[in-house]
Amino acid sequence: MIFVTAGHKEFDRLIKKMDSISKDIDKEVIMQIGYKPSYFPENGEYYHFIQRNEIDEYFKKAELIVSHCSVGVLLRAQKHLKPIIMVPRQYVLREHVDDHQVGFAKMLMEQDSIQGIRFVFDIDELSNAVVQALQEKKAVALKSFGQRDNLVNTLKDFVSNLRK
Repeated sequence: MIFVTAGHKEFDRLIKKMDSISKDIDKEVIMQIGYKPSYFPENGEYYHFIQRNEIDEYFKKAELIVSHCSVGVLLRAQKHLKPIIMVPRQYVLREHVDDHQVGFAKMLMEQDSIQGIRFVFDIDELSNAVVQALQEKKAVALKSFGQRDNLVNTLKDFVSNLRK
């Protein structure tokens, strides 16, 4: 099963593409689509919102997580040792108030200590990323405990720079 989460805010670009992809793969796709989407999946189960305790059950069962670029989702994928594809919301596409998700994704891409994350900026590349992630089955992991502290400090710096 592939679990797709848009968070609280709708992310129609991601949900529409995953709905299309779900027709062509032999996996169940369950989507959490946000509160006020304009697109509703036609090829799978979906929910507007899933409670925190329930979302852990979906993460446990999933072979792959596909998500907006969220710290919380990343940490939950790591907790459950799941591979993840992160699709940052983009300001230019009016998906968010700024490009902090793009910046977060680029910052994570520079970290040598993280594995098991794929980033998709061009939605047309999502299908290939899904196929590759399912084949590799490489879970989100930090290469060493010492590196985790570096990641946390990097995240803190990133967030504090957003506030400036």
